Amino acid sequence: MTTKSTTAKSKTDAFAAIHSAAKGVHSVGAINKSTMREYDDLCMDSINEFNANEIKRIREQAHVSQ
Repeated sequence: MTTKSTTAKSKTDAFAAIHSAAKGVHSVGAINKSTMREYDDLCMDSINEFNANEIKRIREQAHVSQ
């Protein structure tokens, strides 16, 4: 499962600039939340979310503990 986050990394420097401009326009109310989410989807990389079992499996494969 993947989601977007405010801490997500931009796909490229150009997308970072576009997203930054869109955030500015959103902050003054010129675009709505729905449009801003579209910019998030277009400009930001996905962040994988793992459940507890997946995290445990990854840790065991890497031979690391919490």
